[in-house]
Amino acid sequence: MIVFIAATVITVLTLLYLLSSPQQTEMTSNTTTSRQRSSSAGVHTTNDHPLLLDRYIWNATRDSSRSDNNAAAATDDDDDNFQPKHTLSIRPILSQTRKNRILLYNGCFNPPHRGHLAHLTHAYRHGGADLDVVGAFVLVAGDQYLRWKLARSTTFLLKESQRVRLWAEELNSGGGGGAADWTWVLRENDWPRIVDRLGKLFARDGLDVEFVRLAGGDKARLGHVQHGVWGCRMTLTTDVSRPLDFYEGGREKPVRLQRHGPWTVVQEVKREEIEAPEDGGTDPCRDFMNKKRTKLAAKKAAKAKRKAVDDRNGRRVWQCSVTPFTGSSPYTLRLVTSDAADRVPPDLSSTKLRAIIANDANGLTAKQLEDMLRPMALGPRLLARYVVEEKEDEEREEREGNLPRKKPRVG
Repeated sequence: MIVFIAATVITVLTLLYLLSSPQQTEMTSNTTTSRQRSSSAGVHTTNDHPLLLDRYIWNATRDSSRSDNNAAAATDDDDDNFQPKHTLSIRPILSQTRKNRILLYNGCFNPPHRGHLAHLTHAYRHGGADLDVVGAFVLVAGDQYLRWKLARSTTFLLKESQRVRLWAEELNSGGGGGAADWTWVLRENDWPRIVDRLGKLFARDGLDVEFVRLAGGDKARLGHVQHGVWGCRMTLTTDVSRPLDFYEGGREKPVRLQRHGPWTVVQEVKREEIEAPEDGGTDPCRDFMNKKRTKLAAKKAAKAKRKAVDDRNGRRVWQCSVTPFTGSSPYTLRLVTSDAADRVPPDLSSTKLRAIIANDANGLTAKQLEDMLRPMALGPRLLARYVVEEKEDEEREEREGNLPRKKPRVG
């Protein structure tokens, strides 16, 4: 009996010693740290790890049934948002010591073309060193909105998933000079959910992130500017892909917008400081359209030539603001001008592409159509396949008597 009591006392004392030892305390601390790290779900917040933007996006979208997958790994029928392929050295990194800005470029993109991509890359690269733009989200409008917008015309309508994949195909093939390194393509309908999650993740890690809306020339006009979309206080636009009604290349200053303050220059790059493109200045879209320009009347060609010669301002970044009502925070519009060498043909548009598809694609093989679309469209291989498949479906339905024969469509 005495031996049993003694053994019990020794066991209890041994357990008490182990629980109070520094080694056990360290083990408990390590377990807690491990749990904390696992709860961060891949977003590193220590000084030893960079704050990678793509990890935040992955966390903001991973619980969705429409998970964000790399477009290169997706099948043609996948209905996923697009995460670009990054190299470790150039993945966008957020900073806790400054404001990080991300572009939001929304639109129908039916279909996306090289003017859209030029608009995005020009704004990202030349929007101003003070903005610290770290990345961009292309937000593709949903099918319902597209049908509403184009309700008055019988036109070529691409599904939301197809328009996302056309962007993905172009970016993953190197379009935009490496734009895939800092661009994500998402469904606009998913954005409210995604931005809510991103906001919580950014706040948790002490990050100051501001979204800047990138708007086309139809969204920023002399008489009206669409301010405040998606809660953005700043709107940015360029003249690289289409002319603006308040600024023409070669002008000394933009025309003052209604109810906005005066324009001020926030950055200037003179023409002699602009480097030639890495590819030697060749651009399939520009080359194609330059050939078409040779067919224009002499008067119009001379006018275009004078405009190019007079455009000696290089690149300037202009800014103005408007205060909606007394006491409110101002909305800012930033204009990123372009040099003549930067610009793509101004008549390139989705409407023009749809007209070409409707009237010139009949009887062409997918490869022939791809070659025709390559100078203008993003993801021409995939777009040609979509067009051929739709025409085959229509012809089959016509033969079966389910669809009346259609006249050539217009955009």
